Amino acid sequence: IELMKNEKLTREEFLPVWQEFKNDLNTGKVRVASKEGNEWKVNKWVKQFILLGFKYGEVVKFEDGTIDKDTMGERKVSLEEKVRVVSPTVSIRDGVYIGKGVTFMPPCYTNVGAYIDDGSMVDSLALVGSCGQIGKNVHLGAGVIIGGVLEPVGAYPVIIEDNAFIGAGSQITEGTIVKSGAVIGAGVTITGSTPVYDNVNGTIITPNENGQIVIPEKAVVIPGTRDVKTNIEESINKSEEKPDTLEMNISKTANNYDILKVKVIFNSEPQEIMYNYYILTGDKIARIVAESYSLEDDKEIESVANDVSNSFTWVVNE
Repeated sequence: IELMKNEKLTREEFLPVWQEFKNDLNTGKVRVASKEGNEWKVNKWVKQFILLGFKYGEVVKFEDGTIDKDTMGERKVSLEEKVRVVSPTVSIRDGVYIGKGVTFMPPCYTNVGAYIDDGSMVDSLALVGSCGQIGKNVHLGAGVIIGGVLEPVGAYPVIIEDNAFIGAGSQITEGTIVKSGAVIGAGVTITGSTPVYDNVNGTIITPNENGQIVIPEKAVVIPGTRDVKTNIEESINKSEEKPDTLEMNISKTANNYDILKVKVIFNSEPQEIMYNYYILTGDKIARIVAESYSLEDDKEIESVANDVSNSFTWVVNE
């Protein structure tokens, strides 16, 4: 830290300290973020020192043919570390902590400042960006992108806590925290501005005071869309309200299809009522339309059901 305050610092003075610093990153003695109790803290000075590594580095060609700053280069992995690097197409930059039993499937890339704890897997085509913090027994599926957050130095890195599963093709960026045991479904994108709808509690997860989206423990997150035909702000406000009452009843159509009518009464001023209609048959259920009807006339809904009963797509089929 004192070294960083020296404005007249030379490359010759910096390099020995830099090498010691990289060794500390590789062994986990220092890391970009650390958990204190239930809260994560960013160690700004670690990020600052990584940036100095780029500043004082000179571009060279390494023996393996790569061209990079001479302060970076490839991290060496020894047999004693009990880490599986399955192919030469796995690239790990120097300055990365790798816990015991970690597996890297080809091809994949892990950038400087990352921390990957015991028993985790980085699958094919996955990226762990600079300073990404990956917990124990985490599976990063094929094609996953863990965004790098090196600058600004005070910004939180992406943090994936223990026992989380990140499905193939997902992108987790901008300091998002995925708490322990959470499952991120394939193809999910989470950024600092992504609204995450909590269907269990009837709320929307928004950025905290640090600008982070925090996915709760043991949550299951899947991709979704929002109806934009209606006023978006009103839709969001309505979705944040918890319904006072759910009333359900089933009626039969002329085609012998059962219609499930769900009446949702919202606690709002003035009070609002929303209806959802579903077709039931056997162990299958399908929503009649892509949006909710606000109609009191069950006969009109029955007419819709009869018209579409032979053409709708089942959304649950077990």
